[in-house]
Amino acid sequence: MDDLDAKHVETLGATPFARFLASAFDRRVHGTLVLQEPTGEKHALYLEDGAPAKTYLAPQRAPLDELSTAEGGAGVEARVVWLADLSPATRFFCFEGKDYLSQLASRERAREHALALLWRVVRDQRQLADVHATLSELGERHFFLDHTTPLEAFRFGAEDNAAVHALKHGNHQLESVLSAEVLPQERMERLLYLFSLTGWLVSIAPEALFPAPVTSIPPEPGERSATRLAPESHVRELRGGNASRANPPLPPNAFASDAVTRAETLLSQGNLAGARREAALGLEAEPERADLLALHSWLLAQKPGENLQPLWTRLDLLVRRAPDNVRAHFYRGLLLKKMGKHASALQEFREVVERDPHHIDAAREVFLYEKNRDHWLRATNGSGSGTFEKSSSGGILKRWLGRRG
Repeated sequence: MDDLDAKHVETLGATPFARFLASAFDRRVHGTLVLQEPTGEKHALYLEDGAPAKTYLAPQRAPLDELSTAEGGAGVEARVVWLADLSPATRFFCFEGKDYLSQLASRERAREHALALLWRVVRDQRQLADVHATLSELGERHFFLDHTTPLEAFRFGAEDNAAVHALKHGNHQLESVLSAEVLPQERMERLLYLFSLTGWLVSIAPEALFPAPVTSIPPEPGERSATRLAPESHVRELRGGNASRANPPLPPNAFASDAVTRAETLLSQGNLAGARREAALGLEAEPERADLLALHSWLLAQKPGENLQPLWTRLDLLVRRAPDNVRAHFYRGLLLKKMGKHASALQEFREVVERDPHHIDAAREVFLYEKNRDHWLRATNGSGSGTFEKSSSGGILKRWLGRRG
C-alpha cells in the first residue's frame, strides 16, 4: 500500500467513520480506504460502488475472535463495525480506483447491504461526539423524513420501525421527538443521526416554514404605486381600527378566504403581481392558513430565477400538516411539474381529483398527462415502466364531465 505520509490525509476525529461511509455510498466510490492508527498499524477497506466489499485488519491489532475468522458478508460487517471505533487520531486516505485487496474475494451484491451496514455502524459505535454535534445543529429547526427514503434497505427491527413511522408523519422538532419516548433517547439520537448523514432528514428553519407577517408590500417591477392597495388600511380594518359602522371589518378567517378567491382570480387573469399582493394580505390576517400558504408558494415560484427547492419544501410540509387540503396538493403538483418531476406531479393531480371530482384544473392536468403518456415516459426515463399508467377508471376528465350533470 502507498505510504499515508505521502498523501493528504484526514483523521477519524475530523471525519468520523460513519460519515465517511455515508458519503462514499452517496458518491458510489470505488477504491481502497487505508486507515493508519497512531501506533502505526494499518487496516484497509475496499469499497465497491460505494459499499464495503472487502476488509483487512492488521493481525497484531485484530481481536482474536470471530472478526479474524468469520468469512463472507458477516465477516465484512463485523470488521467494518470494529473499524468504526478506532481512535479519533487514526489517519486515513481513500485511494480511489485502486484495489489493494485484490487477493480477497468481494462480498456479493455489496451495495444491497450497504445501508443496513451503515445503520449497524451508527447503532453500535461507542463514540457519540459526532452524533451529538450533528443533532445540536438541528436546534429549533423543524424536520421530517423524506418520503423517498428507502426504509426497507436499512432493515430496521420492529421497535425502530415504530419510531421511523412516527418520523414519516408530520414535521418535528428535536426536543419533542426525544421526549416522546418512542425509543430510548440515545437510540433515537442514533436514528436521527443516521438519516441526517444520508440526507433523508430534511430540516427547515422555523422562519422559512411560514412567511413573516406582512406589514407592507413593495411594488412589483413596473407597477405604479398609486394603483396599489394600501396594506396598512387592511391591517387596521382587521384589527378593528377606523372601521365604519356600515361596513364592519371581516373576521380574519373570512378575510383570508376572500383573499384566496381574489388572488386566484387575479392569477387566472395573468396578474401575478396583484395575486401575490392579495395572498400576502391574506397571510397577514391568517399566517398559518394552509391553502393561502400553498397558493402564495406557487405565486412566488412564478418569479424569474426563483429558487424552487425551498418552496417545494414548504409545500411538502404543508401537505404533511394538512393532508386533506386540496389546494396544497394541487399547488404542490404544479410546482413539481415546473421542476420537471412529472410522475410525482401526476400523483398529486390524481390525489386532487380523487378528493374533489369537480376540480377541473387538476382533471385537465391528468387528462393531458394521460394523452401524452408516451411522450412523458421518453422525457423522464425512456422506458415503459408504467410510471404514467392510465387510470383504471377510464379517464379522469371524462369522469369529471360525466359527474357535472
